[in-house]
Amino acid sequence: MTIRSLTRLPHWLGSLTNLEELHCACNPLAEIDSRLFENLTSLHTLDLGYSESLCQLPESIGALTSLRILRLGNNRLEQVPSSINHCQRLEELYLYGNDLKIVPRELGNLLKLRILNLSRNQLTEIPTSFGELSGLTELYLMDNDLRCLPGELARLSSLRCLNISLNPRLPVPPRTIERNGPRAVAEFVAHAH
Repeated sequence: MTIRSLTRLPHWLGSLTNLEELHCACNPLAEIDSRLFENLTSLHTLDLGYSESLCQLPESIGALTSLRILRLGNNRLEQVPSSINHCQRLEELYLYGNDLKIVPRELGNLLKLRILNLSRNQLTEIPTSFGELSGLTELYLMDNDLRCLPGELARLSSLRCLNISLNPRLPVPPRTIERNGPRAVAEFVAHAH
């Protein structure tokens, strides 16, 4: 949908059971019907980014069992429903630019996740369960208020990009550590406290 004035997603969208992609970015969405996602089991891409008014996601987000890409950047989300752990096919999750103070440990159950962007939130810590995300290749945590990283991140053998810049309370690794890659940086930061 390319309409830029939606404040609510039409309820009839929930009856489009063969819908595979839904792009509703840049709409001033204020809320989403609690049952909207219940029958959208074919949906593999959902883009609700840049809504700037969206504060809450319904628990029915967990019904999107075919979802591979979820874009929720630049909203006002204060939490992520724990039901997201039912989205076991999720490969890319963009939650940057929200008002998140915590993320559910259930995100660590999304074993197919390759890209996770949690930049520009208000996070002070991330769950140790992130160490289970063995397929993660990119992890963006920049511009938060992180105080430490869990040592479990050093287990992320597929990690190619770790951005932890603009977290003033995190220790800065020396260049010699940075040259050894993202896992070495994560391990340094985890053990620096």
